[in-house]
Amino acid sequence: MTGRQTALWIINAALLISVAALTVLGGVQLLIKGRPAPVALADQPDLRQAVTEAAATNTARILTYSADTIEQDIAAGLAVTTGDFAEYYKNFTETAVIPAAKQKNVKTTATVPHAGVISIDNPDTATVLVFVNQVVSSTDNPQPNQQGSSARVGIHKVDGQWRIASFDPQ
Repeated sequence: MTGRQTALWIINAALLISVAALTVLGGVQLLIKGRPAPVALADQPDLRQAVTEAAATNTARILTYSADTIEQDIAAGLAVTTGDFAEYYKNFTETAVIPAAKQKNVKTTATVPHAGVISIDNPDTATVLVFVNQVVSSTDNPQPNQQGSSARVGIHKVDGQWRIASFDPQ
């Protein structure tokens, strides 16, 4: 074999090896990228429904109270909170809400007509935007007054129950 034939043989072998390597690489990529993507947590309808219902129900619970039953109402609200927010809620209601409610005979009823998931970080942590309607009356304003607002509610699953971990009015 001459030098020229040897060079051509080496070039042909290199091209053949390159084509084979690219074919194998393409096949591997097809296998890896051809698999369906896992369903994102926020796209799971049961989880979305659970977090929106929990955020709506618990928001109504922490914002609804009456002077006649204030201690029970606040205890019910505290039962659906967790972490730093539970401590804040307890302190705020003891120092501001309970005294004002008793002094001015305040009654407030909250409902959440709409709620939507902002994010679901993992199966036990989510953030929900809630739209709140509150009807408030007191001795100063005996005629019920309706107010609307919204809040960003962070919820965490604790012992199998969704609880409010943060509450940020918008």
